Amino acid sequence: MLKRFIVCSLTTLIPAVVVFVQSGATHVMGAVPAVKSDIETIAGVVTKVDASAIEVGTDNNETTSVMVDASTLYRKWILTKPWQQDPRANADDVQVGMRVRIDVARDNPRMAETVWLVFGRVGYPNPPLIY
Repeated sequence: MLKRFIVCSLTTLIPAVVVFVQSGATHVMGAVPAVKSDIETIAGVVTKVDASAIEVGTDNNETTSVMVDASTLYRKWILTKPWQQDPRANADDVQVGMRVRIDVARDNPRMAETVWLVFGRVGYPNPPLIY
């Protein structure tokens, strides 16, 4: 009898507490405030790599060169299995023909902050996928 009383009390008390806690909050479903980012990005295929710069051919057929230094971070952007592979990368992992996304700061758009190496898009952009 005591167990039933405790279970019934908890099943009514917990939802009441949740409703009370959220009663003062204003909720707008689906609305997310826009966040202005200080980071610009460059995405495309690596066309040239050297110790101080990476040249990228973008999707709109432009070529952009970005400087890199010791403070540049390299990360893997893993799109396919095995998911548990190490997300860390380094400058030696960048190769011509590899798809990348480079984050550059607005105050210095010629210097790369983070280079994301895309892993898992086999055959992109060349050759085109044939189904």
